[in-house]
Amino acid sequence: STLSRWYDSLATLPNWHQPTLKLYGRSIVQQRPIAAFSKVPDLKLRYSGQEARMDPWPPVLEEMEDLVRDKVGREVRFNHAFLNLYEDGKVNIGKHSDNLENRVIVTLSLGAPRKWIMTRRHPPGAMAAAKRSGTKLPAPEVRSWTLENGSLLVMQGDVQKEWYHEVPKEGRIKEGRISVTFRQLVY
Repeated sequence: STLSRWYDSLATLPNWHQPTLKLYGRSIVQQRPIAAFSKVPDLKLRYSGQEARMDPWPPVLEEMEDLVRDKVGREVRFNHAFLNLYEDGKVNIGKHSDNLENRVIVTLSLGAPRKWIMTRRHPPGAMAAAKRSGTKLPAPEVRSWTLENGSLLVMQGDVQKEWYHEVPKEGRIKEGRISVTFRQLVY
């Protein structure tokens, strides 16, 4: 199938690497291989506090982008793609939000189905106000669903400001997943 061909083409790209990240003053090799691609020469992206290595857009991404733009609107033009390789269910990405300078973020999920969780952020200042008043914040709203092979997930508007997202560990999953995240980076 097309999805299997795309997965295999991406999995064999030579661009995969595991960057060393600085977390709480320590250097840690990231557990997930990543690859980043740009259509714009000299486009910069900060990833976990450092500049991400950007490679030229490979042909397989052109084909995938064409399908994505058919779904989200031909007027949406992406200039960046970020790939995460989850080799099995032991590999995850913790709760986070992306940078706000992204206009539209569309993720195409290839391979094994994986859970996707979104947790609503408390409004700015809510935690400090609760602490001052001695009250407890209510539990945040949590939404969860499974991203199947070929699923498209679209995030835009205030999603990054209002929600965290994550792909949790799922030890029973033995197959790999590649997330291909297309972005309109503002530069």
